[in-house]
Amino acid sequence: MAPVIELPEIHGQSLYTERVAPHRFKLTKDVPVQLSTGQSLFIPAGYITDFASVPRIFWAVVMPVGRHNLAVLVHDYLIDQEYPRRFCDQQLKHFLYISNVHPVKARAMYAMCRMYASIKPVLTRLNNLYHAMH
Repeated sequence: MAPVIELPEIHGQSLYTERVAPHRFKLTKDVPVQLSTGQSLFIPAGYITDFASVPRIFWAVVMPVGRHNLAVLVHDYLIDQEYPRRFCDQQLKHFLYISNVHPVKARAMYAMCRMYASIKPVLTRLNNLYHAMH
């Protein structure tokens, strides 16, 4: 069993994780959060995340793990639970703000997230077409 890693406290909350693979972490404790709508959400222990899915070339600007951990964790969990994409992205923006991520970095992360959301359907269609041909 991998050692439990306590990630730095963000917005009054520590995240306890265990590394299960390179760039993959499993929560070892439930993570309760309150969304910007006031709704309570519990991300369960056992949930696996990569935190921020950032291509290595951009790590000089945004590392996969950092002050933004809670924001990307909430975002990924909401997406996995099939909440509407725009709502998930709005929560990312909210949690980046309350986690005191530098405003320029927060805006860049949010913009990249929205850009990916807009091109994802095209990428999915291209991938499906490629696999249908092979």
